[in-house]
Amino acid sequence: MQLAEHIPNILLTPCRHEYPPIKMGKQPICMDQFFLAFSSCRIPGRIVDTFYSHRVDLPDAPRHIVVIRNNHMFKFDILEPDKSPLDAASILKQLEYIVNQTDDQGPPIGLVTAHQRTRWADLYSKMKEVLRWLKWRECKKTERLSSYFARSGLTCPQKLKFVLSEDLSCAMAEAGKNIDHILGYFGAQERVFSSFGKTFLQSHKVAHDGFVQTAVQMTYWRIFGKFPRVWEAVSLQRFKLGRLDHIRTVTSETTAFIKLFHDENVQSVDKVLMLYKAVKAHRKSIYEAQMGHGIERHLFGLQRLAEEEEIDASDFYDDPSWKKSSSIDIRVTTMQGDSIRAVYSPMILKSTVLMWYSFNPDFMRFSITAREDKTEIDVNEFLEGLFVCMLDLKDLLESVLHPKN
Repeated sequence: MQLAEHIPNILLTPCRHEYPPIKMGKQPICMDQFFLAFSSCRIPGRIVDTFYSHRVDLPDAPRHIVVIRNNHMFKFDILEPDKSPLDAASILKQLEYIVNQTDDQGPPIGLVTAHQRTRWADLYSKMKEVLRWLKWRECKKTERLSSYFARSGLTCPQKLKFVLSEDLSCAMAEAGKNIDHILGYFGAQERVFSSFGKTFLQSHKVAHDGFVQTAVQMTYWRIFGKFPRVWEAVSLQRFKLGRLDHIRTVTSETTAFIKLFHDENVQSVDKVLMLYKAVKAHRKSIYEAQMGHGIERHLFGLQRLAEEEEIDASDFYDDPSWKKSSSIDIRVTTMQGDSIRAVYSPMILKSTVLMWYSFNPDFMRFSITAREDKTEIDVNEFLEGLFVCMLDLKDLLESVLHPKN
């Protein structure tokens, strides 16, 4: 019942632009992406996908949600014709009906979304032709609940049924095999680093994001004897409709510090001072990108424009140095909140390792994923090495009492 009470608010609050603005420091950010979260979808296409947004405040906006249980799909309205939320008791009855209709496992239609994009677009077109909404009278176990719907004037949840052609059945089986194959070489780890957290770093006046980025580079350098190509996502949401830019976190300051750290002839105080410089350089890059002065999305935009306008930009974009620098080893991104989960983008990014981390006062959470057949990084080894590096940096900071930075 508690879930039923909250469903309308959870879905409608962002759609109606009633979600309170989030702030980045003291600066409120653009909330448009949040407002579209529960009212938008992307339709696959052979050449390009199509983005649809069904704003709830428009006259012809849909009033329903889709519920999936045991691979069965149902839709029912959660809004009245006047767009007011359905009461909790009515929503609960709809959910009870769906539960009673889904004891068995339905066909795993969702598997087809795991196909390569063009294949999925073809399947989507075929699936639209072979589905129909079942009337509640066609379903089993409807006696008690169907009488309730008849008395209350509610519309019974409608089941989405696919007529499984041989092609669609084969596509589901093929997608399942592809997923099993990918999972066979896919590495994913989630761990908690409990030795210290944000509080310790703040006590030593070290920006926690720059600290972790430096530790990641040091870990890679220790394992492979070279510096990685690392990207970090940066939010542009202080601007209207802003999304993301990226920065390259390996700087001359971080490479200098890492080399200095491993030089036994250098005093600890000099190492700490260099660490502060590396962290400051990282903060400067982040701030510049947040203010719209990053270069990555601009260069990407220029590349797309050149392609569309058939302008020859090969001197730059086909240059070996550009291609090499654009081949990323690790994407490292900080997350908000107390819980993070392994993210599976490397299935698309292939050779790129993806790492997410979040900060708490006394600990940090890390998630790392990779296609281990496409990268030389072992996720277990890398996380273990990262934790050792962070402990080494902690020891360094504690060996010197707040040098002037």
